[in-house]
Amino acid sequence: MLDFVFSEDEGFSSPMTHTPCVEKEPLAEAALVRLRSLGGEAVVQRIFTIVLDQVPQRLALAEAGLASGNLEAIRQAAHSLRSSAGNVGATRLQEFARELEENLVAGKNEEAAPGLGRLLAEWDLVREQLLSHLDPKFEPKA
Repeated sequence: MLDFVFSEDEGFSSPMTHTPCVEKEPLAEAALVRLRSLGGEAVVQRIFTIVLDQVPQRLALAEAGLASGNLEAIRQAAHSLRSSAGNVGATRLQEFARELEENLVAGKNEEAAPGLGRLLAEWDLVREQLLSHLDPKFEPKA
């Protein structure tokens, strides 16, 4: 797991806040600037690689949870996605994950399928952006 979180004053909300995002792009530019300031392009490559490896696994667990009626698995995946999304500046993905998690905690189980659908659609956009910032030789796992 990544061990830092961006703050709201950097242009997007952290996983621990409830500030809605307003980003037009899948990734907030401030996140890229912040990551590069922490260790240059190597940090960007490493963090994006981690996220590209971990998020599909979490989404697969959420989809399996939806198929089996295990709403707790969906909630756990959404919670985990909030942090990953926040660490790379994927503010819409982070917000959708927060909404899904909070809806499930509140017992709004009918929101599981549409909420997961929003996460999957946004992940496709985020994944494309993450890949566009990686070294062309990089090949993510599944």
